[in-house]
Amino acid sequence: MHHATFEQVERDAAAVLSRFLSGAPSRALRDQMQGAINDFYNRQERDGNTCFVSEWGLCITGFRITGIEGDRVAGRWKTAWPYFARFAQPHTPGVILGTHGPYDLYLCEQGLLPATLLARYGNDGAYSTFNPKLQGMRALAGAPEIFAIAWARACALGYADLVSD
Repeated sequence: MHHATFEQVERDAAAVLSRFLSGAPSRALRDQMQGAINDFYNRQERDGNTCFVSEWGLCITGFRITGIEGDRVAGRWKTAWPYFARFAQPHTPGVILGTHGPYDLYLCEQGLLPATLLARYGNDGAYSTFNPKLQGMRALAGAPEIFAIAWARACALGYADLVSD
């Protein structure tokens, strides 16, 4: 496992992407780009050289392209715990947003309901949630600070559409 900041991870991915973005990419080129990025992260994970973002307490395990406009690529980062979660994971599958202080952070997708930010802080199942789409972005300013951190990470990892008005 190697250590990197999230900014370094983004720079490395941008370098891979820039090789493919000379001109307007076709569908085949987009698929080739997706394959190259996934191959890179799958190879890193298989070789035990997962990218650990220590400032967030998570590993980057992949990237899925969600759109290309000119020389801009939109996508979502796939994440995992470096070893295991500190606390029991939520029942709803979610995107791991890492740790902050005593919290394990997740973005939980809930089918037809808007995604919810979850901060787990105890083995007894203790957690707090905040739903930016249902409660509104203005309510985020009055919510506990942990949810502003979780929201910023969700956006940085490419999930802004799930957590913003």
